[in-house]
Amino acid sequence: MMKGKKVTLISVLLFGIGFGLNAQSTMYLKKNDGTQVDFDIASLRNLTFLNSDLQVNKTVAATQSYTLSGLRYLSFKNYQTSISAIESSKVNTLISYPNPVSNELSFEFFSAEGSQVNLSIFNLQGQVLFQQTMESYVGLQKGKINVSQIPDGLYFFSVRCEQNIETRKIIISKM
Repeated sequence: MMKGKKVTLISVLLFGIGFGLNAQSTMYLKKNDGTQVDFDIASLRNLTFLNSDLQVNKTVAATQSYTLSGLRYLSFKNYQTSISAIESSKVNTLISYPNPVSNELSFEFFSAEGSQVNLSIFNLQGQVLFQQTMESYVGLQKGKINVSQIPDGLYFFSVRCEQNIETRKIIISKM
């Protein structure tokens, strides 16, 4: 059974290298522990699947061996498979209250740096019902939005600062 898998994997790799992936310049090995090893394709002599190991023979350096069960994937594209640390976020800890809200939605969030922040409320279809830009400064930001003209229903309240977005569900109910 393992021999059939090896032949299939080798065939897939050879097919991928021969047709369409030759424009790629890097091969990526992602290990189960989350670390990634990058190989310049031009520096590879060959790949050998021996028993339950993958051996990578390079033109210049010594052979490197990896246990197949310790690998998450081998790819010619660099896939991001981890989540960035919360500390790197420019905006985090968005709080909106009260929920449900009838007239005025209060919000708070922490900003790690001063910049422009876009506030928006949109419905389940993605239609924007409220949008506003505000300046933020380092530290805790507070504000209020008048929602009395928005019909009752379920909405999303979103705060966007550069590439970071935080969204919360809100319910507007005037009863």
